[in-house]
Amino acid sequence: MWILLGILSLLAMVNGQEGGQCSPTPRNLEILYREECIKLLLRNTTCEFVWTRFTDAFAGMDPSQVTPQSYFPYFQYFGTSNSSDTSLFWTQTPELVEMLSCMCASGANIVSSANEPSTAIINNIERRVSEVVRWCGTTSGNSTDGIEYNMSCPCSVAFDFFEQFSVLFARAAQGVIFFLGYGEKVNGTFSESSFFAKYEIPNLNATVVTRVVVIVVHRSNQGEGCGQGTLNNLQTALKDQVPNIAYDCFDVFGDPTNSAEVQGLTNCTADIITSIQKGQNPENNTCSSGVPMQRLSLVIAVVAVLIAMCTL
Repeated sequence: MWILLGILSLLAMVNGQEGGQCSPTPRNLEILYREECIKLLLRNTTCEFVWTRFTDAFAGMDPSQVTPQSYFPYFQYFGTSNSSDTSLFWTQTPELVEMLSCMCASGANIVSSANEPSTAIINNIERRVSEVVRWCGTTSGNSTDGIEYNMSCPCSVAFDFFEQFSVLFARAAQGVIFFLGYGEKVNGTFSESSFFAKYEIPNLNATVVTRVVVIVVHRSNQGEGCGQGTLNNLQTALKDQVPNIAYDCFDVFGDPTNSAEVQGLTNCTADIITSIQKGQNPENNTCSSGVPMQRLSLVIAVVAVLIAMCTL
């Protein structure tokens, strides 16, 4: 199952663990970082430079002194690649986000935390080692590089990393933005304690963001869909930040926690996104046996024509 552990651990932090203690820094973190950096087609000299930018945010420091702004030089170097109509925000849909963010797999031109190099390096490390990775610095004179490898690290040091990314990613969004949510999430699709609510919506630029497209994934007649529950709170929060924003919502029916349905749900979601990026207005999609209904209807129509031709 393709799940980005970094993204899932970020969800855990949003649920209140950012003030607790996490695991120590892995002793081979620098090796893993450089290797995953190079895999993203960045040059070795570049990877050495960004590793230094990354550790400058916390190495040799008391963890309590690290702030989201400490990571700004790191993210400033990478920048963001979300051009107009490509920014994908999300909650509780990690596998769909990962697949949608791979354009070759979904056909959608999407930029998210899953494919931005600045965060993808960390996500890929965690997927590679199959565990959550945390880090922090130390002021102890016993450390040769100012990084803590023996004692547990405050979760806040990594929390600040993802918070800074969220702020900068939201500020760079423009045109149509997309939000992918899980309609059967406990306490509703939209949470006011989520990164989207706390750090991303408040940093949307009202002068360049014109439309938000909300896509809610849930089983038919399960959880909440468009126009229900916390999604009304989401619409209000968006309009408070961007008063003139156009708001659209689409339901995609299926179970994103069932790995057998993920590809079909990805296809459905990609159809909505690509249609909107082409200036079209798609209808609500439904998945059946991994095939979006609009595609299934086309297949049925073609088969009917073939049958008719054979009977002539």
